[in-house]
Amino acid sequence: MARLGKTEVFQKGVRDALLEHLPEGFVADPERHPRSVRMTEWGEQDLWVTLVKGGLLDLRFGVTFSSYSEVHRTFKGPPLPGWLNPRFSMTSSNMRQMKGLPYPQLFPLTAESDEGFWFCDMGDAPSSIAQRVLGCVQGVVLPFFRRFSSLQAVRESLVHADGWLMSERMEKVLLIDIALNDKAHFKEYIFSNWDNKDFSDTRDRIAPKLIEKFPAFAYDSLEGRTSGMEATAG
Repeated sequence: MARLGKTEVFQKGVRDALLEHLPEGFVADPERHPRSVRMTEWGEQDLWVTLVKGGLLDLRFGVTFSSYSEVHRTFKGPPLPGWLNPRFSMTSSNMRQMKGLPYPQLFPLTAESDEGFWFCDMGDAPSSIAQRVLGCVQGVVLPFFRRFSSLQAVRESLVHADGWLMSERMEKVLLIDIALNDKAHFKEYIFSNWDNKDFSDTRDRIAPKLIEKFPAFAYDSLEGRTSGMEATAG
């Protein structure tokens, strides 16, 4: 393994200190980046400790599913070397947009609090930083992981745009439908959003490739009526 830089050593130290407080099942995977831990009880779930510009510590957490990864790979090609499989993720700094989650409401942006993006220095003890972020892990990260234990749950969040995920939601809903082989939802989602400007832009952009890569699914879902998608895309 390549020698770690100062920032990576710091991130790994915080990761290791956090790991002592995480539920059983979280592990430091030697094949992953030293700032991350993963959990496989509910699919495949990862938590990253990230030190960003200006001495701010941020947590990034996400889930991935093999069935979706296979569809995504067919649609967009394999990930670049060193990149992880496509995942559905959120960051602690954006936790206040997660509708219906009580914990972020305790720390509004107007409060004198750095909760969600912690000011720190690489000379700070990792154990003290871990204690500072533990409330967010328990109040935001673990509820996130519990909720997104299935692709159906991910799709529901994207459809309702409830702020729990950072994603190009409309494209991903259609790819999830393919991964789930849910032709009924694929059809309903397309036609119920047909006049939505944002959706029509997405549809026009991806329709030719969807039909090319998944012809049987597209034709069966739309009962042969793909000409409308092809025409708008053309």
